[in-house]
Parts: sequence; C-alpha cells; structure tokens
Amino acid sequence: MIFSEKTVLSAEFYAKVLTVPTAYRRTNVMKTISLDGSWDLTQTTGQRKFVKCKAMVPGTVQQSLEHIIGNPVYGNNVLAGRWVEEQLWYYQREFTLSSEDMKKQLRVVFLGLDLTAEIYINDKHAGSHNNFYVPCALDIT
Repeated sequence: MIFSEKTVLSAEFYAKVLTVPTAYRRTNVMKTISLDGSWDLTQTTGQRKFVKCKAMVPGTVQQSLEHIIGNPVYGNNVLAGRWVEEQLWYYQREFTLSSEDMKKQLRVVFLGLDLTAEIYINDKHAGSHNNFYVPCALDIT
C-alpha cells in the first residue's frame, strides 16, 4: 500500500491541465472522494523564472497564471503566455484517508490530463498517462 493516513498526491504535467481527479466512480460499490479544489502548482523545469502558486482543479495552468500572463483571450496575452506550454508543471495536493478507507481497494481517476502525466502518491510512482481523451485510472492500493 502506498497510502498513509495523510497522503500527498502529486503529478507532473506537461503544459496545461484540465483535470477532475476523483476516486473511482461506481455507484454503490466504492466511496468517492473529490479532489477538486485548490492544488499547489509549481514550475519544475525551464529557463523562465521559477513560478509557484495556487491552482484550481479542474482548470488550466494558464488560468492559474493569469496574474502573470494576463487573460489569454485578450489582446496579445496569448503570445505572452506561450512559454507556459514549454514548461513542466507539478501539481500537488494533500488529502486524508480514514483507517477504514485504507483497508479498501483504492483507485484514483483523472478525467482529463492534458497531455502527459507522471502520478506519484507519497513520493512513490503510481503510474503514467499520455492521452487527454482517455481517463487515467490507477489502482493505488
């Protein structure tokens, strides 16, 4: 098991991220824990200045960086933000599982990772994904 009571879910994403991470959804079979909301977003590589901020999930890196690059739909802001797509971005969030939940089979599901992602639970590699159009479901028991 790669979980502890306080668990850190993290992933490195290339460019923007449109995610709705939740526990596996199957009615009457598994409990769902939504991980939507505030995540920590960090620029992990690149030649631009180091960026660290809060990001709302679901959402995009560009939305989270509007305070730096402006709204990409206005004027030439889309050009000012091109560097964002050339970087690797690291999303991280902590959540807590009950001891009862930790005894069950656990799965994390990302409904939209755009585009390439490496997913880690408590610093252990849980899986990889490389397709925005196919949800990423990982057994993390």
